[in-house]
Amino acid sequence: MFITSKTERKALPAGLTSYDLVKTLAIILMVIDHCGYYLFDNETIFRVLGRLCVPMWFFLIGYARTTEVPKAVYIGTALIVAGNVLAGEYILPLCILVTLMLGRVYKQAWMRAVFRGGEAYLGLFFFFLIGYLPTASLFEYGTFGFFFVIMGAVVRLKQDSPELYTDKIRKESRIFAIAGFTVFTFFESLKFETLLLWHIGVLFGGMVCVGFMLAHFKGRELQNLNQKIPAPFVRALQFLGRYTLWIYVGHLLALKAYAVIYMPDKFTFLDWSYIRPGFVTFMQSVAGL
Repeated sequence: MFITSKTERKALPAGLTSYDLVKTLAIILMVIDHCGYYLFDNETIFRVLGRLCVPMWFFLIGYARTTEVPKAVYIGTALIVAGNVLAGEYILPLCILVTLMLGRVYKQAWMRAVFRGGEAYLGLFFFFLIGYLPTASLFEYGTFGFFFVIMGAVVRLKQDSPELYTDKIRKESRIFAIAGFTVFTFFESLKFETLLLWHIGVLFGGMVCVGFMLAHFKGRELQNLNQKIPAPFVRALQFLGRYTLWIYVGHLLALKAYAVIYMPDKFTFLDWSYIRPGFVTFMQSVAGL
């Protein structure tokens, strides 16, 4: 199997890699999203741009050869939960780190349906689709994030084991990915109360671009780019691309602290709840579609 069960402990390349670029883009979009939520009173375009990073994170989980979850991820998750409680927010749904962990642990089992194809592959799609309502109340993005985990695993399969990447898998995986992007984008758009027509254009157009980029992603060192970009910029991109977990945790805790201090009417210290406010209403609206 092209997926291993243990973490590959290899030294990181000295030069810039394609991973660094994708993760840097994802980090920038993620920070824009969170700034829109904490600093600009849910500014819609900031939140829309933030949606574009979600498929990237899940894709990279699927693309990785390992199924092992580093201990640092558990620590990061605990810090985010503690930050939510202190900032008077919520416990459920748990942060995206939990969803990413589940994707990493179970992707190998899901890939068995990909290899069987046909009804098994279709069943996996509906499992993710139907599973969204109950799971989204437990962890961010629910089972929808797993659409992109499968996409990443299939792209890795194509590159590592072309003899296993049959025409049937290619055709079914393309349909699976397109359907997954469509479903995810549609349901994410329902979360915005003030979604204008041009916001919809940015969201759907951006998702098309992200999907195209991920479908053609290949993990490699970018020798030509290393020679063209000044060393300080290379180091900056590497920092953003290689410390994503702690950037995620650190900037969120900083934003929560800021919100408690300067927006106490919206973020009250220790006034937390079990479930995100407004989440039940959103899920009822989704169930009523």
